[in-house]
Amino acid sequence: MKINIHQTVLVLLLLTATSALAADFDKGKKAYDKGDYKTALQEWRPLAEQGNAKAQHNLGVMYRDGEGVPEDYSQAVSWFRKAAEQGLAEAQSDLGYAYFYGYGVPEDDAQAVFWFRKAAEQDNAEAQYGLGTAYFYGYGIPEDNVQTVFWYRKAAEQGNADAQFDLGRLYDAGEGVSEDDVQAVFWYRKAAKQGNADAQVNLGGMYYGGEGVPKDNNQAMSWFRKAAEQGNARAQGILGMMYDEGEGVPEDNVRAVSYFRKAAEQGLAGAQFYLGTMYDEGEGVPLDDEQAVFWYRRAAEQGHARAQRYLGLMYDEGEGIPEDDGQAVFWYRKAAEQGDGASQFNLGLAYYRGEGVPEDNVQAYAWFNLAAAQGNEYVKERASESRDITRQHMISSQIAEAQKLSREIAARIERNQSGSDSSSFADTLDSVFKSELEGNGSGFVIGRDGETTFIVTNYHVVEDCAKVTVVYAGKSYEASVQAKDANSDLALLETNFPPAQPASFSSLSRVNLGEAVTAAGYPLQGLLSKSLNVTGGNVSALAGLGDDAKHLQITAPLQPGNSGGPLLDASGNVVGVAASKLNAIAAAELTGDLPQNVNFAIKAALVRSFLDIHGVDYQRLPSERKLAPEKLAERARQFTVAVHCWK
Repeated sequence: MKINIHQTVLVLLLLTATSALAADFDKGKKAYDKGDYKTALQEWRPLAEQGNAKAQHNLGVMYRDGEGVPEDYSQAVSWFRKAAEQGLAEAQSDLGYAYFYGYGVPEDDAQAVFWFRKAAEQDNAEAQYGLGTAYFYGYGIPEDNVQTVFWYRKAAEQGNADAQFDLGRLYDAGEGVSEDDVQAVFWYRKAAKQGNADAQVNLGGMYYGGEGVPKDNNQAMSWFRKAAEQGNARAQGILGMMYDEGEGVPEDNVRAVSYFRKAAEQGLAGAQFYLGTMYDEGEGVPLDDEQAVFWYRRAAEQGHARAQRYLGLMYDEGEGIPEDDGQAVFWYRKAAEQGDGASQFNLGLAYYRGEGVPEDNVQAYAWFNLAAAQGNEYVKERASESRDITRQHMISSQIAEAQKLSREIAARIERNQSGSDSSSFADTLDSVFKSELEGNGSGFVIGRDGETTFIVTNYHVVEDCAKVTVVYAGKSYEASVQAKDANSDLALLETNFPPAQPASFSSLSRVNLGEAVTAAGYPLQGLLSKSLNVTGGNVSALAGLGDDAKHLQITAPLQPGNSGGPLLDASGNVVGVAASKLNAIAAAELTGDLPQNVNFAIKAALVRSFLDIHGVDYQRLPSERKLAPEKLAERARQFTVAVHCWK
């Protein structure tokens, strides 16, 4: 056989070039893993420009996360697309998430599903989870729980912890599959072993209740403790109750107080109530009525019925707080209207005696009648006796009126009642397990200190939350409330998501009447925050309602969920924080006219003062160069977050 030396040399050159490319990619990977982004960029960019799909994808990741290059979602998407069009599953998945959350490209659920499906069919677990989520919520595709289960299972079987946890929840609730506690436990365990704190709590709950596994308090305690060590408030509250009751562990009031405090400081109402009882009774801590009142109030303001009753009792008896019959009645009523029998009895007594309210036998009879039907045995007996005594001072028409009132109140309670507030450990535990999205708002990144990111939002967005999460660049992060001021309606959050470009305040001392402003935020959110919303308007007044100097009046439309978001000038600098909108219906009832676009923002000067007090550094930049609307929106996207309140 005749050998062509030129062909041989060409083959050797091609093999050498291929080896060099592989070596360069590997060198970039090793550098990236060490955090040497400069070297990784030097190695990957030439490869990406030559069409290497993996290098293109990795370069996109660096632009998305701002690693070695300025964060640039448009560049990230561009490189993701190049790799995705070559069939690289990881790039297809990341391109799908870019469309899903609208970073670097307009939000487009149909395109997200398109790319998720391409990657999912290549067994990419992240894309399978994204596709399952799209089916669950009906994003870009009709809702289909069966398909949700199918794709979650695919991802879960590859070890995706989020998919494992959500698949467990679907089995737990019987959505898309037949309810199956054994399967729920199976998938909760998979996710829990990977450190998913919510899965650890739910798995502990299954062991505690003997659902899908034999009842085992020791196992329950073990999983609750794992979650608690990660800072999970539900787990901390549950552990406090277990130590308080001696369930699965020796009774230990000092440890109970420790866990209650951890959860209470994160805003968990049940833990706040129980910490109040520990101070009230001097268990695990010295007896301290003022501290008891403090924690009862924190829980009561979140709607915890027993805390409302106990706070009413403290006012009634003047313990830890000056005696005040009116405040006692206020809190008894709050709890009574949630169906708390003891509070209904106490409210009946107040009306019968005229303490804190005018004496009124009709009201007294109605509340005694309710308590007699749904209190505990002691309350029922006393309420029945008190109702019969009250009846002796009433004529037949008053009795009929009281009975009608009692039925109306009972019907209202039944409509509004979300569940009984039992004193039993098991029932309290069940209520702690439930973590529901209670509300949402917006916020903005204002600075960073080491690994900590600081976010400004409204006080009213986070005041009643058991847990706060923020969503940034499509990912959710737990946050803690580090400072708050109800008078200024401001709160400071801390979290640890990757570095973001912080917002900057305008260096100008004030805005001008008629000046153009833009409100950025996440209004009308569902469970997931999907799209940043920006709306323009003008400063229509330099004071709020009643000439309140803390506020600006603006015409930029605000919707539920905008609260806490930044108000920006034409240069993209913060000049205020979106706070509220005028209640148009109430205003129309007062004035006979329906107002339009009357909204309010907290002035930047007040926000800066709040940050100064709490030692948070921030930037002030000149407002000289006006940004085009699309550039202003992109600037806002860099620092605006969605804030979720969980209860």
